[in-house]
Amino acid sequence: MEEDNRRKDLDDSLRDAYSTYRTARSLAGLGRTLSAARGAIAAAGVIGSGGWVALIVVGLLLVISVFTLVIVSGSPGATSEISPGEEQEITTQQIFEIEGNDPLSDAYLKELLSDALSNNKFKTLLTERGLINISINKGRADFAGCEAEVLGKTIFFYGFSKNCSKSEQKYLLLHELGHVIGNRNARLYQSFPYEDLKEAESSCFGRRGILLSYYYSDREGGGKDVFDETFAESIAQFSMYNERTRLKFFPNQCPKIYGWVKDNIF
Repeated sequence: MEEDNRRKDLDDSLRDAYSTYRTARSLAGLGRTLSAARGAIAAAGVIGSGGWVALIVVGLLLVISVFTLVIVSGSPGATSEISPGEEQEITTQQIFEIEGNDPLSDAYLKELLSDALSNNKFKTLLTERGLINISINKGRADFAGCEAEVLGKTIFFYGFSKNCSKSEQKYLLLHELGHVIGNRNARLYQSFPYEDLKEAESSCFGRRGILLSYYYSDREGGGKDVFDETFAESIAQFSMYNERTRLKFFPNQCPKIYGWVKDNIF
């Protein structure tokens, strides 16, 4: 398929180049015609020397106009280095700035976030305002749990490598990135219909009014802002619902929440 696309691009380029060649020949012919006409007119004494000079100027302006149009339009035969539908690969170093006692490799981050980062809309929402700062176990390396939080412009992960399973690492990353998207895209964040969704799909929410998949949805702990936590949790749950126990059938159990995230985040 890729070879066919390249061959098609080459054929298109050759056709466009030939078209440009024919246009150039036509313009050259036009110039010769104007020159001949000038001679004939001058010889016949129909107009004076000033008249045929004006005629030549008009012809030259026509030639310049056509070539200017060709250049401004991108010059026939010029093709993008990226074929339609093909995207440049974005490394995680172009998204995250990582520090701490146990920095993550680019390959490992890409593995954890491969599904989410393959979505252009998600990547755009994340990178709208530059790199995302991540601190791994810095200052709390001996933390006994497996938690994370967003403070200012930085996501802090505690016990990430020592105490978190791979699935928990993926979940924590996605949930906290949900907070980052909310912080960086105010209009989108404010459009999240939390109250309507809670009323329409009440079985998807825990006692505290947070999406049920959130660990602290029906117990004390975690974030206090139910709107904020549900927004972030919806993004994480959308990305990995089949890997989690609660709301494992998220698209069917909570179709309105799932649909909103699909339409607005992914």
